[in-house]
Amino acid sequence: MMKMRQPGIAAGDFELFHDVSTFVHATLDLDEMLQRIFERIKTVFRIEGASIALHDPERREFFFIHTVEMGQSEGAVELNRMRFPDDLGVAGWVLRHNRPAIIPDASKENRFFEGIDRQQQFVTRNMICLPLRTRKGVIGVLYALNKLEGEFTDKDAWMLESLAATIAVAIENAILYGELKDHATSLELENRILKTEQDDRYRLQGVIGSSRAMQRVFHLIDKVLDTSTPVLLLGETGTGKELVARLIHHNGRRKNKSFVVENCAALSGNLLESELFGHVKGAFTGASADKKGLFELAAGGSVFLDEIGEIPAEMQVKLLRVLQEGQLRPVGGNRMIRV
Repeated sequence: MMKMRQPGIAAGDFELFHDVSTFVHATLDLDEMLQRIFERIKTVFRIEGASIALHDPERREFFFIHTVEMGQSEGAVELNRMRFPDDLGVAGWVLRHNRPAIIPDASKENRFFEGIDRQQQFVTRNMICLPLRTRKGVIGVLYALNKLEGEFTDKDAWMLESLAATIAVAIENAILYGELKDHATSLELENRILKTEQDDRYRLQGVIGSSRAMQRVFHLIDKVLDTSTPVLLLGETGTGKELVARLIHHNGRRKNKSFVVENCAALSGNLLESELFGHVKGAFTGASADKKGLFELAAGGSVFLDEIGEIPAEMQVKLLRVLQEGQLRPVGGNRMIRV
C-alpha cells in the first residue's frame, strides 16, 4: 500500500484534528457526529460536499450512510438510500487497491462512475476518494467533492486520510455498539418471553412464586420434566407436594397420559398392595375378578403416592423393585406386567 509523504502541518491543521477527535468522543449519535465532522471538513478544505459509502461484502455493494452537499438536501436524502456494485467507479478502485485516489477532472477520468451524479442531479468536477480502514480491512470509502478553489493537493489527501482513520474506527464502533445493543435487546425480549411462558406454565397449575426458594423449586422441576426418573418429593403435610407432582406431570412428556393419586396412609398393607399392583381373581377373599393396579392404570402416565413413609417396610421393598425394574406382578398372579 502506497504511503503519502507527510507534508508540512500548520496550526490550523492541528485544530481540525482536535475538533474531529472531540466530535468522535463527545457525540454518541453517529449521524450527528458525521454531520459535525463533514461541516468542519467542508469549511477547512473549501469543498462542496463530502460523503461516506460503506461496503457490504455479502451483497458486494456500496451504500451511502451520510452526505453533506451544498443546496442538495433532497438529493442527499436520496443518496443515503442508494446502493451500487462494489466494482464500479472510483470507490471500486479504492476498495481493490486500498489507497486514496485523487481525481483532478472527473470528466476525463475513466474510473469515474456517472450513475450517482445522474441520479442526484449533481455534477462532480473533482474529488478525493479514500479508504476507511479498520483492523477488519476496508469498511468503506470517504469522498471529498468539488474543491471550490484550485485542485486537491497531496496535503489534502494526507490530511483526509488521517481523518478517515479516525472516522473509520468511530463508524466501526458505532456499528458494533448497535449490533451489541440489538443483541442485548433481543436477549432481553427473549428472556422476558421465556420468563412469561415459564410463569404462565406454572401459574396454570396453581403454583406461583418469585422468591429465591420458589425459583429453586422451579429450576429443579425443569430438570426432571422430560425424564422417566422417579421423583421423591419431601415436605410437611400441606406444603403442596401433590401440586408440584401435578405440575411435573402436566408440563412433562407424560402430560397426555393419566395422573393418578393414592394416599398410602389411608389403606392397610394388603389393600394398598392390591391397589397399587392389582390382583388376579381368587388371590384373596373377595377378589372375585382381576383388578388392575394404579401403576397399570396409569399406562405410561404418572402415579403420585402421598405419605409414602407410612408404607410398611416389606411393601416399600416391592415398590422399590417396581420403580427399578419398571414391571410388577399382580397379587396372586404369576405373569409380570410392564409399567
